[in-house]
Amino acid sequence: MFICLDCGHHFESGEAATLKDYHGDRTLKPENFTACPACHGAYEEAKSCTECCNSYLEDELYPGDLCRACLEAKVTLSDTVKYVADYKLEVDFYLSHWTESKLGRDSSLSQELVKIVQDAWTAFAERAPEEALSVCKKFVLDDGLGMHDYAEWLKEVNHEK
Repeated sequence: MFICLDCGHHFESGEAATLKDYHGDRTLKPENFTACPACHGAYEEAKSCTECCNSYLEDELYPGDLCRACLEAKVTLSDTVKYVADYKLEVDFYLSHWTESKLGRDSSLSQELVKIVQDAWTAFAERAPEEALSVCKKFVLDDGLGMHDYAEWLKEVNHEK
């Protein structure tokens, strides 16, 4: 399967258009090349999402070959809490529920305060799991780097099982 970079057309191997390029001089032997059959644009080989099996360009997939929709579906309360702990993102995550500003990974907060905030988060998640999941998805999915890190973490954790 291939995807056109210009028009997005999906096509199979063997369906590509074969074109001739004379490089501006019709007296020269033409160079043959293949292109998208729909618009004659450049194309790349597609990869399939490991969950939904839809075709995507490689740079549209996250680690583990997950598309955005499938990665979003994999964001859970329990996995987000584990991800936050594994990547030492407790300050950003637990405080993100109460503030829109991120303190950054270099912030130093005592472990006691992190535990207090973590316990408050756990109580909130138990009281309002749907709202807590919304916070999880916002934390993971609103930042391109966060999405990439979460997908990489999922891949590592699933590989260990």
